Amino acid sequence: MIEAAELKGPAGQLARNASLIAIENNCVRVALNPAYEHMNAAPVVANIEERLSAVLGRGVKLRFEKPGAVLDTPADIAQREQTARQQAAERALGEDPFVQTVIRDFGARVIPESIKPAAQAKARNAE
Repeated sequence: MIEAAELKGPAGQLARNASLIAIENNCVRVALNPAYEHMNAAPVVANIEERLSAVLGRGVKLRFEKPGAVLDTPADIAQREQTARQQAAERALGEDPFVQTVIRDFGARVIPESIKPAAQAKARNAE
């Protein structure tokens, strides 16, 4: 829903750090990561409500609730996916026969910070 509502800026950040509990009638219930409570401002919430209402086809109100357990927010999921892609890229480069040959024969070394997953590298080259 975040992507469909095109939530960007503070509204997107607030939404990505909240976990959907339920959508009941005209109420969207979410648990907010406490570290992002400071972003829970009326104009930001109104922006989210307006955009979610458009996506859902009916007026909705956002209701923040205290998390009952550990949150798994869209931001957390995206970070885990990025970490997994990064680790896979590092592993693939380390296992590459050409890279191993260059390291062995020429004393080259891989700078870990220079390794970027393919999708990220393509997006960066498109800029």
